Amino acid sequence: MKRSIGIILLAAFLFTAGAGVPRPGFSAELREIKIALRPNKLASFDSLTHLPFLQYLESKLGITVKLRVGKDYKTVINELQAGIVQVAFLGPFSYVLARETMGDGIEPLVVGLRKASHRGGYNSIIVAAGKSKVMNPSQFNQDHTFAVPDPASTSGYLLPFHKLMELGLDPNADFQSVHIAGSHIATLLRVQNGQADGGASNMQTYNDLLGAGMIDIDKVRIIWRSPDLPEGPVTMRQDVPGEIKYRLLKAFIAMPRNLGVYDYKDGLEGFRPAFDRQYDVIRNIRKRVGKISG
Repeated sequence: MKRSIGIILLAAFLFTAGAGVPRPGFSAELREIKIALRPNKLASFDSLTHLPFLQYLESKLGITVKLRVGKDYKTVINELQAGIVQVAFLGPFSYVLARETMGDGIEPLVVGLRKASHRGGYNSIIVAAGKSKVMNPSQFNQDHTFAVPDPASTSGYLLPFHKLMELGLDPNADFQSVHIAGSHIATLLRVQNGQADGGASNMQTYNDLLGAGMIDIDKVRIIWRSPDLPEGPVTMRQDVPGEIKYRLLKAFIAMPRNLGVYDYKDGLEGFRPAFDRQYDVIRNIRKRVGKISG
């Protein structure tokens, strides 16, 4: 029954995306496809956990698949725009930013479903250093330093800054300083190591580090958790050949659950087709926050 639903969604996606029926020979136009990852984790971690995933895709696409881990979110967007990569794992906010830049030059392909919730969603968090007296976000002030992973991060920047602004705080003026840590892991470790009084990340990364014994709940205290956010889409360039799009979408929907990419706690259990309208909620938050990344 679940597979039948997947096939129905696949057909619906191909109809709405205008992909039509793939024609023989399209694969000859593209001998290699490059996929970019956001720097959510250490590059070595991403490469190792995604190896079975890449091998699976190669078996389904019939072409070479290569992985790139962007040094930051902007790099991933720029490489997608320049055609250096054809596919990218984007967060909700970075997808919206990419869409603003590229318009219909990109399209969301699939979105992941979480094991824990059996739906596409995750949570932003704001944390405080255990040594600080901050028990809720409204208590941050100009005596405090704050760390974020990247200005294009949904859970590590857009949502927490929106929350701070709702509380009457100006993130650009009401902290002693705001540091761009470069990744969610680096952000949380910066707080743990006493290099920042607070920071923003997501619940999944926090749980990953907690399970790996890399952070201490007494040193990195969660003081705010957002409602569920839409999961970011796997995004592709519009000019990817039609047959490759078809095979890629079919491969994601049929992907088995025993691949390395699914092996971390609270990981993904599968994929379903994604559509641009799913990210209107992120666009609305962006409008309320305004240009906060400078």
